[in-house]
Amino acid sequence: TYAVYPTTICENRVKHARKSPRRVDLTHLDSIFRTALAKSSVLLKDGLQVDVRVFDEEIYGSALLYFTGSKEHNVKLRIVAMEKGLKLSEYGVFRDDKRIAGRTEEECYRALGLSYIEPELREDMGEVEAARKNSLPQLVEYSEIRGDFHVHSNWSDGVNTILELVEAAREKITSTYVFLTMWEP
Repeated sequence: TYAVYPTTICENRVKHARKSPRRVDLTHLDSIFRTALAKSSVLLKDGLQVDVRVFDEEIYGSALLYFTGSKEHNVKLRIVAMEKGLKLSEYGVFRDDKRIAGRTEEECYRALGLSYIEPELREDMGEVEAARKNSLPQLVEYSEIRGDFHVHSNWSDGVNTILELVEAAREKITSTYVFLTMWEP
Protein backbone atom coordinates (compact mmCIF):
# COMPACT_ATOMS: atom_id res chain seq x y z
CA THR A 1 0.00 0.00 0.00
CA TYR A 2 1.36 3.40 -0.94
CA ALA A 3 0.35 6.97 -0.28
CA VAL A 4 1.86 10.21 -1.55
CA TYR A 5 2.63 12.86 1.07
CA PRO A 6 5.23 15.51 1.69
CA THR A 7 6.93 13.77 4.57
CA THR A 8 8.95 14.71 7.55
CA ILE A 9 10.45 11.80 9.39
CA CYS A 10 11.58 12.44 12.97
CA GLU A 11 13.24 9.81 15.11
CA ASN A 12 14.60 10.86 18.47
CA ARG A 13 17.27 13.43 17.59
CA VAL A 14 17.67 12.49 13.93
CA LYS A 15 15.30 14.52 11.83
CA HIS A 16 14.95 14.67 8.10
CA ALA A 17 12.49 16.48 5.89
CA ARG A 18 11.66 15.91 2.28
CA LYS A 19 10.78 18.99 0.27
CA SER A 20 8.84 17.12 -2.39
CA PRO A 21 6.19 14.40 -2.14
CA ARG A 22 7.33 10.82 -2.36
CA ARG A 23 5.82 7.39 -1.96
CA VAL A 24 5.58 6.14 1.59
CA ASP A 25 5.57 2.37 2.02
CA LEU A 26 3.01 1.43 4.68
CA THR A 27 3.77 -2.32 4.75
CA HIS A 28 5.64 -1.95 8.07
CA LEU A 29 2.51 -0.66 9.79
CA ASP A 30 1.15 -2.90 12.53
CA SER A 31 -1.73 -0.84 13.91
CA ILE A 32 -3.20 2.62 14.22
CA PHE A 33 -4.04 3.30 17.85
CA ARG A 34 -4.83 7.00 17.98
CA THR A 35 -6.41 9.15 15.30
CA ALA A 36 -7.51 12.75 15.09
CA LEU A 37 -7.93 15.25 12.29
CA ALA A 38 -4.31 16.45 12.30
CA LYS A 39 -2.47 13.76 14.29
CA SER A 40 -2.38 9.99 14.36
CA SER A 41 -0.20 7.55 16.22
CA VAL A 42 0.74 4.25 14.65
CA LEU A 43 2.69 1.24 15.78
CA LEU A 44 5.15 -0.35 13.38
CA LYS A 45 5.73 -4.09 13.24
CA ASP A 46 9.12 -3.62 14.93
CA GLY A 47 7.41 -1.96 17.94
CA LEU A 48 8.38 1.63 17.12
CA GLN A 49 5.64 4.20 17.72
CA VAL A 50 5.33 6.88 15.04
CA ASP A 51 3.32 10.05 15.47
CA VAL A 52 1.99 11.34 12.16
CA ARG A 53 1.17 15.04 11.97
CA VAL A 54 -0.67 16.72 9.10
CA PHE A 55 -0.29 20.44 8.43
CA ASP A 56 -1.62 22.79 5.77
CA GLU A 57 0.91 24.21 3.32
CA GLU A 58 0.52 27.66 4.89
CA ILE A 59 2.03 26.42 8.15
CA TYR A 60 4.19 23.53 6.97
CA GLY A 61 7.43 25.49 7.43
CA SER A 62 6.64 26.64 10.95
CA ALA A 63 5.55 23.12 11.92
CA LEU A 64 8.74 21.70 10.46
CA LEU A 65 10.78 24.31 12.32
CA TYR A 66 9.01 23.50 15.59
CA PHE A 67 9.32 19.72 15.35
CA THR A 68 12.96 19.67 14.18
CA GLY A 69 14.30 21.95 16.89
CA SER A 70 15.17 20.98 20.44
CA LYS A 71 12.92 22.31 23.19
CA GLU A 72 15.66 24.75 24.20
CA HIS A 73 16.06 26.02 20.63
CA ASN A 74 12.31 26.57 20.31
CA VAL A 75 12.20 28.45 23.63
CA LYS A 76 15.06 30.69 22.44
CA LEU A 77 13.21 31.41 19.17
CA ARG A 78 10.05 32.30 21.10
CA ILE A 79 12.07 34.78 23.17
CA VAL A 80 13.44 36.33 19.96
CA ALA A 81 9.87 36.57 18.66
CA MET A 82 8.67 38.25 21.87
CA GLU A 83 11.54 40.77 21.68
CA LYS A 84 10.20 41.76 18.25
CA GLY A 85 6.57 41.92 19.41
CA LEU A 86 5.79 38.65 17.62
CA LYS A 87 4.47 35.24 18.62
CA LEU A 88 5.96 31.97 17.32
CA SER A 89 4.35 28.54 17.39
CA GLU A 90 4.08 25.49 15.17
CA TYR A 91 1.23 27.38 13.45
CA GLY A 92 3.37 30.29 12.28
CA VAL A 93 4.89 33.62 13.20
CA PHE A 94 2.22 36.14 14.21
CA ARG A 95 2.05 39.86 14.68
CA ASP A 96 -1.03 40.38 16.85
CA ASP A 97 -3.42 37.77 15.42
CA LYS A 98 -2.16 37.93 11.84
CA ARG A 99 0.17 35.21 10.55
CA ILE A 100 3.14 36.86 8.83
CA ALA A 101 5.21 33.70 8.18
CA GLY A 102 4.80 29.94 8.25
CA ARG A 103 4.93 28.49 4.75
CA THR A 104 8.69 27.76 4.91
CA GLU A 105 11.29 27.54 7.65
CA GLU A 106 13.34 30.21 5.89
CA GLU A 107 10.34 32.56 5.95
CA CYS A 108 9.95 32.03 9.71
CA TYR A 109 13.61 32.72 10.45
CA ARG A 110 13.51 35.80 8.22
CA ALA A 111 10.47 37.12 10.12
CA LEU A 112 12.50 36.76 13.32
CA GLY A 113 15.44 38.62 11.78
CA LEU A 114 17.65 35.51 11.73
CA SER A 115 19.61 33.60 9.11
CA TYR A 116 18.25 30.15 8.34
CA ILE A 117 19.45 27.61 10.92
CA GLU A 118 19.92 24.06 9.64
CA PRO A 119 18.01 21.40 11.65
CA GLU A 120 21.28 19.79 12.79
CA LEU A 121 22.22 22.99 14.64
CA ARG A 122 18.92 23.57 16.47
CA GLU A 123 20.14 22.76 19.99
CA ASP A 124 20.48 26.17 21.72
CA MET A 125 24.25 25.91 21.59
CA GLY A 126 24.84 29.44 20.31
CA GLU A 127 23.22 29.00 16.91
CA VAL A 128 20.58 31.70 17.45
CA GLU A 129 23.23 34.24 18.40
CA ALA A 130 25.29 33.21 15.35
CA ALA A 131 22.20 33.51 13.12
CA ARG A 132 21.69 37.07 14.37
CA LYS A 133 25.24 37.87 13.17
CA ASN A 134 24.88 35.82 9.97
CA SER A 135 27.87 33.74 11.10
CA LEU A 136 26.55 30.18 11.31
CA PRO A 137 29.03 27.38 10.63
CA GLN A 138 28.82 25.53 7.35
CA LEU A 139 27.78 21.90 7.77
CA VAL A 140 29.62 18.98 6.22
CA GLU A 141 28.24 18.29 2.75
CA TYR A 142 27.39 14.75 1.68
CA SER A 143 30.00 15.02 -1.10
CA GLU A 144 32.69 15.66 1.56
CA ILE A 145 32.14 12.33 3.34
CA ARG A 146 35.07 10.02 2.59
CA GLY A 147 34.07 6.92 4.49
CA ASP A 148 32.12 5.20 7.21
CA PHE A 149 33.55 4.14 10.57
CA HIS A 150 30.68 1.88 11.60
CA VAL A 151 29.19 -0.64 9.18
CA HIS A 152 27.64 -4.03 10.04
CA SER A 153 27.39 -6.86 7.52
CA ASN A 154 25.13 -9.90 7.54
CA TRP A 155 27.91 -11.70 9.40
CA SER A 156 26.57 -10.03 12.54
CA ASP A 157 23.43 -7.90 12.83
CA GLY A 158 23.58 -6.17 9.42
CA VAL A 159 21.52 -7.11 6.38
CA ASN A 160 24.01 -6.64 3.51
CA THR A 161 26.98 -8.75 2.47
CA ILE A 162 30.47 -7.30 2.78
CA LEU A 163 30.67 -6.99 -1.01
CA GLU A 164 27.36 -5.08 -1.11
CA LEU A 165 28.62 -2.68 1.56
CA VAL A 166 31.84 -2.01 -0.35
CA GLU A 167 29.97 -1.48 -3.63
CA ALA A 168 27.48 0.88 -1.96
CA ALA A 169 30.33 2.84 -0.41
CA ARG A 170 32.01 3.23 -3.80
CA GLU A 171 28.79 4.32 -5.50
CA LYS A 172 27.27 6.62 -2.91
CA ILE A 173 30.06 8.17 -0.90
CA THR A 174 33.13 7.91 -3.10
CA SER A 175 34.68 6.30 -0.05
CA THR A 176 38.35 5.98 0.59
CA TYR A 177 37.65 3.73 3.57
CA VAL A 178 34.93 1.62 5.19
CA PHE A 179 35.35 0.10 8.65
CA LEU A 180 33.46 -3.15 9.03
CA THR A 181 32.39 -3.66 12.63
CA MET A 182 31.03 -6.82 14.19
CA TRP A 183 29.64 -7.86 17.52
CA GLU A 184 31.60 -10.53 19.33
CA PRO A 185 30.01 -13.98 19.00
